[in-house]
Amino acid sequence: MAASAYFSKMKKQLQKGADVVITSGLLKAIQNDIVELRAEDKDALINDFGFWGSTDKDILIPKVL
Repeated sequence: MAASAYFSKMKKQLQKGADVVITSGLLKAIQNDIVELRAEDKDALINDFGFWGSTDKDILIPKVL
C-alpha cells in the first residue's frame, strides 16, 4: 500500500473520532497537516510515566508539544 493510501486511511479514522498511533518521525512529516501537535528537534530524558509507572533507567524520547 502506498504512503498516500495509509495517510488517507489514517485521516478518515481520525475524522470518525478513532485513535491512531504514529511514530515521532511520522509526526514530524505530517505535523502541519492533520494533527495539532508538533515534534521538536529537542529530546527529553524521562523515567516517570505518571499513571503508567516509572523505569529504573532514563529513556530519551522526542519532545512533542
